[in-house]
Amino acid sequence: MASAKLTGDESAQVRAWQAWLVQYMAAEVLRRDAARADDIALMSELSGIRDADATYAADQASGMTVFLYGGFGSRKTTWAASAPGAYFLSCGLEGGDVALDYYPRIALKMLNAAHAAQPLFLADGTPTGVVPPVFNAGRPASKVISSVDGLAEKANQLAKTGKANGVRTVVVDSVTYLQAMWMNEITQGGAKCMRIQDWGTLSTWMRNMQINLQEAGLNVIWLATETEVVEPDDKNFAKKNVGKVLPAMKGSARNEVMGACKIIMRAERMLEAAPGMGSRKRAVPRFWAEPSTLDAQLRHKFYDSFPRGMLEDPVFGTEPTFGALYRAVGDYITL
Repeated sequence: MASAKLTGDESAQVRAWQAWLVQYMAAEVLRRDAARADDIALMSELSGIRDADATYAADQASGMTVFLYGGFGSRKTTWAASAPGAYFLSCGLEGGDVALDYYPRIALKMLNAAHAAQPLFLADGTPTGVVPPVFNAGRPASKVISSVDGLAEKANQLAKTGKANGVRTVVVDSVTYLQAMWMNEITQGGAKCMRIQDWGTLSTWMRNMQINLQEAGLNVIWLATETEVVEPDDKNFAKKNVGKVLPAMKGSARNEVMGACKIIMRAERMLEAAPGMGSRKRAVPRFWAEPSTLDAQLRHKFYDSFPRGMLEDPVFGTEPTFGALYRAVGDYITL
């Protein structure tokens, strides 16, 4: 029977990989700081402007913000677990925490495969400069959230002390269930339904939470499930087609949260042949960062950083890895 529990040998490997990842990220911080200083000096020179108050590069101390939505089983949680110093605020019981229990085995498999294909370090452990597929080998820390006040309290605590305690990324899993929690608390408090001002209060509260975490230098990843918008077929009135695929959120909160993120991605669940399983298929997602007619709201702020519109890894191909995101926009990710 499959188990989330690591064997003794697997535990030793996970510890060793985690120690190496810490070493790799420390070296990356030094490399990035040196390169950034050179870039700023060059941009200042090329601008021809002499102003002590001017800046010549985006603020990279505020961390990356990602909004990722997709259907069930599209590996959103597993991908977010591979972010550096991930801390999960688990707002739903749809299975995210179970995925976290199995994550170390997944990370171990990916790291070993990546190292076999393109060595990540030399015999003495020195990083070769190849970007690893994951930035975390162990099970991420998590806290089950049962109330909106509980989430606010924990988010404020992470903003104040998280970075000093090893946290680099805060994952809200998922914002769909967080919104449902908010609606339930409003209606149980005596209201018959959500009012327009209630949606506005939720939007403002979520935006402020993200700002506080970003100002503390933390990455923020919002996860959401998706919903299909069905439209009638112009040629066959008895037939309906999927016209749009949107995050499963209501009210203005969707636009507020998405609009405040640097990247909006969709996890599209693909099916491919599974060896040894007969006619059954294996679910393999693709994480898109460029829009289509189905998901026109996808966007990012990094010009041509995603040449084929998705996360791609040199070892794992179109199977999404956090390393693929780091290759594309690593300078803006807090390590």
